[in-house]
Order: sequence, then structure tokens, then C-alpha cells
Amino acid sequence: MAATGEERVVSELKACRESLGQIRNELSTSLGQFQLQVTGLRESLNEAQQNYRGLQNQLDQLQQSSTDLEIQVQAARNLDGRLEQVDGTLQRVELEPLPTVPTGPIEGLDPVLLRHTLRTLSAANSQEEILDAFLELAGSKVDRAILFASKNGSYIPWRSRGFSTEALDSVVVDDPSDPIMVVARNKQLVYREQAPAEARPSLGEAGDLPHAFVAIPLVFDEFVPVIFYADSGASLEVDYLEILSYLAVLILKNNALQQLATQQPGAEAVTEPSVAQPAEQPVEQAAAPPPVAVPAEEPGIAPEPPQPEPEPEPELEPPVPPPVAITEDWEIPPSMQEERTAAPTPPPVVVQAPIAEPVAEPVAPPPVPPRVEPPAEPIPAISSEEQEKYNNEARRFARLLVSEIKLYNEDEVFNGRQNGDLYMRLKRDIDRSREMYEKRVHAAVARTVDHFHEELVRILAREDATLMGSGYPGPILRK
Repeated sequence: MAATGEERVVSELKACRESLGQIRNELSTSLGQFQLQVTGLRESLNEAQQNYRGLQNQLDQLQQSSTDLEIQVQAARNLDGRLEQVDGTLQRVELEPLPTVPTGPIEGLDPVLLRHTLRTLSAANSQEEILDAFLELAGSKVDRAILFASKNGSYIPWRSRGFSTEALDSVVVDDPSDPIMVVARNKQLVYREQAPAEARPSLGEAGDLPHAFVAIPLVFDEFVPVIFYADSGASLEVDYLEILSYLAVLILKNNALQQLATQQPGAEAVTEPSVAQPAEQPVEQAAAPPPVAVPAEEPGIAPEPPQPEPEPEPELEPPVPPPVAITEDWEIPPSMQEERTAAPTPPPVVVQAPIAEPVAEPVAPPPVPPRVEPPAEPIPAISSEEQEKYNNEARRFARLLVSEIKLYNEDEVFNGRQNGDLYMRLKRDIDRSREMYEKRVHAAVARTVDHFHEELVRILAREDATLMGSGYPGPILRK
């Protein structure tokens, strides 16, 4: 009986042990699955953290862009406000009488010398004469001087004072580190005293290095066709040489504009005879009508019909050379070369024109049909926001151009208002500023409204378009 009880206990213990083993296995399986879930959750959490960091970076970038945009908008508003202030200041200034400024001689410069300089340059009639006068005036203040001219990206001596001709024959300045090229690139003068050899221009066999040198660019808009170089055994009067160069540039520009004005359609009638064909005119004048036979009562004593004397050939004026336009590809004109490089001109050969035979009148050519203007380009479609933007830009630019005209021509503006001829007095400045306006304004604006005309009438004519004068063309719209 006792054995049976022990067996029962042993069997129960075995059953319990088996149950514990099953529970342990189930717990191990559940724990493994839980660990896998925890690992997956950890990976998802890491990925979520990375996404959060990316979104945070994008948010920071958007905030920075928004800040930059606000700064730009504020800067644009400030600029527009400043333009309005400048416009208001100009309007107030034009209403106030100009204060009398005491005039006196420029410190360090002789007013008599400046007056002589200006008169000498103004007396020259061509660009060649202006540059020669400039070199003569500068030569009185320096030991040696050269005018370097632009040629194929380099600079070569054109005219000189104090240098031998042979010493400058082979000089070509094209080294970017040369002071001449530095002046051309920076458009600013260079002045050195007791500079080492490597810091001086390359003048070849021009002689020993002097004490001081200066190189001054003659700047025309954005390019430098001519550079003035001078040196001396002592210090140079740089202020006078700089003023002299500035005056020479102004007078050269004025001379070029005057020459271009003579080529306008209104001046063609004056210059037309100088370019007429010389071959046809003498033939028409030298041709004589054939003698007409007249019946005579007494043939023995009938006088021979007099032969008409040929009219002398008209002396044709030489063709007027076109003006030397100062442009970016300006180089030394053939008429402005040194005498040593120009071949001697042979004497003109006079040939007696033979008496031309009577010729039949030429048949008039058929009329040439008028040239058909090409149709205007279609206006590109733009949004209303872009249209407003382009209008504001054009209006602001026109206001700036007209304000500049008024600022530099106060006396002419005042007299033009009094006499009602603003355009005739300021024609050159107005036409030049209009050209700048037309190049910059958008086509969609230029074909619908003329902001430049509006600012001219508002700022110069004080809202009275009649003060512009009879020659003013009025608003101009692009076709």
C-alpha cells in the first residue's frame, strides 16, 4: 500500500516536471518573439528619429529662406523709399534758389594754366588734333610722354615726346602684369616713384629708368582705347595730368557727337555734293550739242558756226571722311599714323578728259517697289504679376534717368521751362537716356506705355507737356 502511494507521488512529480519543461519552452519561445518585436520597434524608432531630423532640417531651411526673403523685401522697400525721398528732395531743391558758392582757384593748380589748357583742347577740330594738343600740354610738365593706343588686345606707342622713334618701334605691351595693362584693366591711374625695374612698363630700348612715372587711362564708357604714360627725373604733377586727361576725354566725346550729328538726315543735303559720282558729272558738262547746219545765201563767205567752248570741269571737294567713332574695337586710324610710318603721297596726276560723244538719254529704271516692313514680333504672354513688376522696374529706371538729367543740367532745365524748349536744350542727354531706357525696358511694357515720357513731363516739365517744346516727339511705343 505504501509502495503504491510512493509511485503515485513519483508519477505526479514526473508530470509536474514535464509541465514545467513545457512552460519553460513556451516562455523561451515567447521571450524570443518579444525580443524580435523589441528589435523591430527599435529600428522603427531609429527610422522615425531620422525622418524627424530630416523634417527639422527642412523646416530650418524654410525658416532661413523666409528670413532672407523678408530681408530682400525690406531692402526693396527701403530702396523704393529712398528713391521717393531723392525725388522729393530734388523737387524741393528745384524750388529753392541755388546758394552762391564762392569761387576761387583750385588749391595747388594755377587757374591761368587750367584756362589755357581748356582753350587749347577746345580749339582742336578733330580727334587727332585733340590728342596732339593733349600730348603737347602734357609734354610741358614731364620729361617724356607716350600715348599708347589699343590694338588687338595689346597697347602700342602711337605718339610720343622725348623718346627716339627707333627706341619705340618694337614696343608692344601685352603682359598682364605690366602697369599699362593693369591700368587698362582697372581703369585707374598708376603713379610710382623710385619703383624697381619689374614694376615699370616695358619700354624696350627707351633708355634708363626715370625717377617717377604715371599711367592714366582715357576711359570711354567701359573701355580704354588710349593710355597716357609720362615719366620724369623728378616728381610729377599728377593732379594736373589727371585733370588734363579728364578734359581730353570730355572734349573727344563731344567732338565725336558733333561729327555724328553732321551725318544725321538733316545734314545729308549739305554733304551730298562731296560724295557725288565724279565720273558722270564732267561727261554731262563736257558734252556739246552737235552743230546744226544753217543754209547760207552765199556759201563762199558763210561763216563757220561757232563751236561752244567746253565748260571747265568743276573741282570736286574730297569726300568727307566719316567720324572716328570711339568704340570698343577702336584702333589707330590710318590718317592718325606717325609720319615715319606713312608712305609719301605721290603728286596728283591731272588727266585731260576727252570730249565725250553725244549720248542718248538713259532710260529710267523701273520704279523699285517700297520695302515692306516685317511684321512686329508678337508680345509674349506674361502674367499680371510680371506685368506689374516690369512696369515698376521701368518706371523706377526712367525716374532715375530723368532725375540724373535734371541734376546735371539745372540751368538748362530752368531756362527751358521759361522758354518752353526743354527738349531742344537737353536733346543730347534726353536722346541718350531714352536709348538706355529702350535697351533695358521689357518689350511688354515698351509696347503699351512710355514711362520715360511720363517722367520727363513730371520731373522736367512739372506736368506741363507743352514746356517740352515743338520738337519733342512725345510718347514713343515700340512696334
